Order: sequence, then structure tokens, then C-alpha cells
Amino acid sequence: MRMNQNPSMNITVLFFASVRQAVGQAELRLEMAKEATIDDLRHELQALYPATERLLGHARWAVNEAFVELDQRLEGGDTVAVIMPVSGGSGEPQVGPPELLIAELTSDEIDSQGLVKRVSSPMCGAICLFLGTVREFTQDQQTVELVYEAYPEMALKQLRAILDEACTRWPIPRLGVIHRLGLVGLGEASIAVAVATPHRGESFESCEWIMNEIKKRVPIWKQEHWIDGRTEWVHPAS
Repeated sequence: MRMNQNPSMNITVLFFASVRQAVGQAELRLEMAKEATIDDLRHELQALYPATERLLGHARWAVNEAFVELDQRLEGGDTVAVIMPVSGGSGEPQVGPPELLIAELTSDEIDSQGLVKRVSSPMCGAICLFLGTVREFTQDQQTVELVYEAYPEMALKQLRAILDEACTRWPIPRLGVIHRLGLVGLGEASIAVAVATPHRGESFESCEWIMNEIKKRVPIWKQEHWIDGRTEWVHPAS
């Protein structure tokens, strides 16, 4: 596929969640004109796949695992990811880097108590553990299970960046995040965040901030499976 302009270059486009479903594939090799921008790519994709027009209006874009704006120029060999809104939703400075930072994705059940043990430290008098679990009802709709999908390489990179940033805002010797992928049943944890700090205030504050940033920045999506057999990708800003 091409824009019929020369000279040209080849890029790879990655699709996830609802956009992958609309396009019908997870990856596309595309030929674009030299000097093309992300906005040019957006228009090209909308022309090739009209069903994506509404979705792409809400998308963010990443080139080589870093977020970019629509005026970003593309280069041959770039990998571009279409990042739909991900599922969901100052303190004392850090004296030095954390001694332990955990960022993991898993298809297995999350061992939350194991995570707590990993971040425990004699330096810390507080550990805040947050578990996001699958609830049964969203207003009047009944959920039977969720499916989580990720752009794993970028998701891990963004998780680490968020945790690193948290450590510049609060004194956090040890912290970690584990996120489930794949099928997650009712009552099971889809994410665990554990933060160990000297005092409880900074532990509560940093844990909430980390969760809010994960919702904004980490490319992990959830698909609701309703009791009536319907499925729906959740994009809160759409």
C-alpha cells in the first residue's frame, strides 16, 4: 500500500484493541511518501480503513515506543503504534535512585502478598498496596470477565518511566507494579501497585499518583465481556 508519491519509505504500523479489531490485523507494512508526518499517516489509514475514522480521532501516536505529536515527521524503518485511550480512569524529593523497582506484565494470577514481601524494607514504615479487581456490574451492565491487551514493550517502558518519576516526587526506596494480561475473571486482580516509603502519607499519595498516570500513559486496554454475550473495548475518552 502506498500514497503514490516518490520518493517513498517503508514504515510498520501496530494496532491494538478496538483499532486492531476495526483494521482486521495487528500489524501493517505501509509505504509512505518521504517527509510524511503522523497526520499524513492518520489520513492514509482513514482512507484505507474507513471504520477507523471515529477511533483515530481519539488516538495518541507513538514512534519507536515514544509518544509524538501529529506533526512528527516519519523516517524509513519507523515503527508507529496507534495508542487508543487506555482502560480504566508533591512530596519530599528522592535522595537517590530506588533500591528496587519492579515493572512486570503477567498472564498468571497476581501474587499481591509476594509483591508486598519484595518491596518490604527496614527503611520503610509504610507499604501501600493497591489492587484493581474485576467488578461484576458497571451501572446496569453485568460483566462476566475482562480481557487485557497490551503493547508490551512500550507498556513496560512507560511503567518504568512512571515509577522513576514517582521516585523524584517522593522518597521511595522500593516500589513495584504488576499488570495482568489476557483473561481476568470476576474478583481477580488485574493490577497490583505496592509502594514502600518511610511514612504513610507519601505512600498513599504516591500510590494514587502512580495509578492515575498508568491510566493515562500505559498502552494496556481492556475488553468487557458482558453476560449477554456482547464484548466492548473500553476507551473512556472516546
